[in-house]
Amino acid sequence: MTHLVKSYISFDSDNDMEYFKMIKSWNKTEESEFEYVDSLDIKALGLTDKKTVKDLLKERFKGCEVFTLIVGQNTKNSKFSRLEIETAVFSLHIPQLIVNLNGSTHFDKNLCSTAVLKFIAVYVPFDKDKFTHTLENLPILAEKWSVFYFSDNPPDKKI
Repeated sequence: MTHLVKSYISFDSDNDMEYFKMIKSWNKTEESEFEYVDSLDIKALGLTDKKTVKDLLKERFKGCEVFTLIVGQNTKNSKFSRLEIETAVFSLHIPQLIVNLNGSTHFDKNLCSTAVLKFIAVYVPFDKDKFTHTLENLPILAEKWSVFYFSDNPPDKKI
């Protein structure tokens, strides 16, 4: 990879920590190298003021080219993930890499907030090769697509 992509990784820390740790471990292989940031320390502060949290998140997002969201069974109900999505998508317009733990390559309204539909998103299953390939190429794809599904048979048109 010629360019080191920096991604913010959002996830439901109460239920999906093991998947976050797995993605972190993927970064330590020869085939993949990327920078990542998260907000575990911000969440640990237990702040309740949305504006303060969003301001801290904006600082954390600086330099990020991709907003990665790990989508599990409870992501839709995570208030903190919702704040992260709102900040990345609505305020900063960072392209999204949506990683579905259920193996889907599409948006799932039962698991994920509809807020992710507001800006460029790529949907991939939880798979090292698909994740790293998409992460490396999303900044380029984001210039051309509004929604992209990782599939052997991509849709003929944008949605």
